[in-house]
Amino acid sequence: MGEFFGSSLEIGLEAMIGQDCRMILLDAPSIESNPGVQEIVNLERPETGAYSRKTIASPTATFDSGQDRAEVPGLSATFTVASNQPTLTFNAIALLADTSTWANKLIDSLNAAMNRITLSSHGLSDGDLVSLTADTGGTVPTELVGLLLTVTNATTNDFQLSDEDGVIDFGGTGILPVRVRNCQGRLVYAEQLSAQQILPGESRTITLFPTLGRSTANLTNP
Repeated sequence: MGEFFGSSLEIGLEAMIGQDCRMILLDAPSIESNPGVQEIVNLERPETGAYSRKTIASPTATFDSGQDRAEVPGLSATFTVASNQPTLTFNAIALLADTSTWANKLIDSLNAAMNRITLSSHGLSDGDLVSLTADTGGTVPTELVGLLLTVTNATTNDFQLSDEDGVIDFGGTGILPVRVRNCQGRLVYAEQLSAQQILPGESRTITLFPTLGRSTANLTNP
């Protein structure tokens, strides 16, 4: 069983799970203890026709006085792979709250001379949090490796990246393919699984039964 991230019963599951909640699939050899959003998002499956984030309906919590805990109904999402799409593999799941449906996108080019990332109609806004990772064969510019970055000076088709010191001046070490990842929101839940796959033409519904309180056994939904 994975871990719901909350510090006290008074938080309440309804508030903890929050608005704009998405279930995501990960390619994660292991999930570190108490991971951050960036660590989880960097492991998220590439966004393709076969994979996208799934929206979780905002739950309504109830309090079970007998078990001294808060409960919400099962949180479910269905992932479907069309018959003409490749097998979808994953080995972990997570819930992100207060985030959007887009997961990650391959950038079009790295403009080291202007310190700009080019991505047509990217939809990002100044202040959005992102990270960069390389797909097979690619290399993230050295100055941007492993950082939680802030989008700044965004136009329709490109943007710059900044940290607490301002716009980052990156060199020409980057090699495509490089992917920009959406680090907006907060981590609600993460669970390591055995290797999973959804074959072409198949669907898989994943349901979580969260609780928060003194009793951890889920007696209502065994």
